Amino acid sequence: MSVNATNCKCTFVLALLLAVLPFELHAQAPESFSYQAVIRDGSGQILANQPAEVRIVLHSGTIGNVVYQENHTITTSQFGLFTLEIGRGIPQIGSFNSLNWGSGSYFLQVEVETDSSVGYINLGATQLLSVPYALYAKEAGSAPSVVYTGGTAIEVTGTYPNFTINNIAPDQTVTLTGTGATQVSGVYPNFNISSTDSDNQTLSISGSNLSISGGNTVTLPSGGGSGTITGVTAGTGLSGGGTTGNVTLNAQSTSPIWNAGQVQGRTVASTTPASGQVLKWNTNTQQWEPANDIGGGSGDNWGTQVVQSNASLDGDGTAGSPLVIAQQGASAGQLLKWNGTAWVPAADNNTTYSGGTGIQISGTTIINTGDTNPN
Repeated sequence: MSVNATNCKCTFVLALLLAVLPFELHAQAPESFSYQAVIRDGSGQILANQPAEVRIVLHSGTIGNVVYQENHTITTSQFGLFTLEIGRGIPQIGSFNSLNWGSGSYFLQVEVETDSSVGYINLGATQLLSVPYALYAKEAGSAPSVVYTGGTAIEVTGTYPNFTINNIAPDQTVTLTGTGATQVSGVYPNFNISSTDSDNQTLSISGSNLSISGGNTVTLPSGGGSGTITGVTAGTGLSGGGTTGNVTLNAQSTSPIWNAGQVQGRTVASTTPASGQVLKWNTNTQQWEPANDIGGGSGDNWGTQVVQSNASLDGDGTAGSPLVIAQQGASAGQLLKWNGTAWVPAADNNTTYSGGTGIQISGTTIINTGDTNPN
């Protein structure tokens, strides 16, 4: 019959039965003891042939100090009775074999579950007024042998746990010797220790070392703070420095550290520039290189490049052959005239001049025929 665990109660019958009663003194004690109980429902009816889960919890000293816990799966008899061996269940906490039964009081807590949807029902905890004697006797029989050995001038007699320890050389000489400014006088056990040092000690610091006169030196940790700068040393690419007064550091312009090797992340050629040249980007070498400035100086040097031209121009635009207007068959006195499609040489004879009022033109002579009175 399925029972709601909230209505379940257990009647303890023979709360504890020792696993081996009687047993021979020389027999080995078992690592367990028996527990037996009857399960009834809320109305007091015996739960016969009922499967259940039983949880055993052992507390040491006080309830709450759990030192061991194990689980058992049982089925009650036709009388609702079940029996289990505490120490032979499935351990959940601690080790049953490591329990020290002679160390103090123990409490036994039993929990029963007949319905997994409800869970375990705590039936309370009961003190074990008599420890499992076979287990305690087992521990006593296997108590370790304790041996103490005396050192220099010490004698140990007796057996565990009753030992006697004696000093067999109580008159040995004890001496103290002072060093430096420390003086020791008197005899054991009355010594007088004094120092001849005065209190006029001084502290000094050198770099990161702090010292006391006639004493020790400690190294101070590095870190931020304030203090006096005792010296400035010029590093790479710098000159100057000093230890007193105002200190000046100067850039060494001849040092490579101050000479840019790149402009806008692009390499600058190491070619020595000529006077008047500027840096120009060379797409062939992918670097900045010295070159003539077209806008001034001695003019652009085309190098191996030339100017494409026609018959109206002579030269190729280089320094050795600058560009000029070609003669194009012109003779002395001619000038360039536009013929509608190009500039060509031609005589200057196509212009006709007419004289106005008081002006007469004859050939290349211009005569005033108007007012001739000089007054």
